[in-house]
Formats: sequence, C-alpha cells, structure tokens
Amino acid sequence: MLKYFLLALLTGISVHVHAQGLSLKDLEAPIGKSMTYVSDSLINKGWKLNAGLTGSFETDYYRTFSYGNLESDASKALAWIRIHTERTAVNRIYYQAPDKEAYEALLKEIEALQAVKLDTQLIENQTVTVFKGKNYVYQGITADQSFTIVVISPSFYQNHTAAPKK
Repeated sequence: MLKYFLLALLTGISVHVHAQGLSLKDLEAPIGKSMTYVSDSLINKGWKLNAGLTGSFETDYYRTFSYGNLESDASKALAWIRIHTERTAVNRIYYQAPDKEAYEALLKEIEALQAVKLDTQLIENQTVTVFKGKNYVYQGITADQSFTIVVISPSFYQNHTAAPKK
C-alpha cells in the first residue's frame, strides 16, 4: 500500500515539475512551424488536446492543450497552452503557467534577453505588459490566480496590433 502511495506521489510531482519546466525557448520554438507539427509535438510530450477549446475565428485557427488534468475534473489542469495560426504557421503561443513562480521565471528569461518594455495596461481586470525582444514580442498577462505568457511573431504583432504609445 505504501509502495503505491509513493508511486502516485512521485508521479504527481513529476507531472507538476514537467509542466513548470517549460522555458522561454520551449515557447518560442513552435513559432513559424505548422499547426500539425506543433500539435503532434505537444501530444507526444503528454499534453492533451482540448477539442472544446479548439476552433477558428475568421482567419485565426487555434488549438488548446492542457497538461496534468485532474481525474476528478478534466477541465482543470496544471498548465494550458493555446497555439494560434493564420494560413500555415503558428504565430502565437499562450502559456498559462501552473503558478506564479513559473510565470516569474519566464519573465526573468524575457528580462535577461534585454527585451524592451513597451506598455502596461489594465484590461478587464487583467494586467497586460508587452515586451519587444530581438526575435519575438512577449506579453505577460496576470489576473487573480492566472499567469500567462504569450510569445508572438513580430510580423503578426505589427500587422494585427495597434502600436502602443511610448
């Protein structure tokens, strides 16, 4: 009995650590790759496609994946990823981190790249901060218990986002 308890505990810790272990490079890597390639890669790493949060809006296609879903409630997970594409290549990745510490670790990686902070706004009870790095645009989005990092291709950002005031 103790053996099974320890196995379950270690499995739970392993899932939690893996979900927290995403680096900024992990989030940048899918940008420019095909939706199919990125989806297959996430599934092979243990992420689950959530068909209910997958679809399209005009020319924007998106797929949502969860990691570490609770058996008691499949709608709850340790972490979430949503990938977006127009035409053929992924142009945005939203990563809802499992906790504030994982979010802050990613922010430190963004700061280490010497990304320029372009703007911070309060939008619908969320604080949205935009950073421009050498190769990508990043957003940090925080709400009560939600911590999200967005990696955006510069071309998508320029073509679809009003330039923030400096």
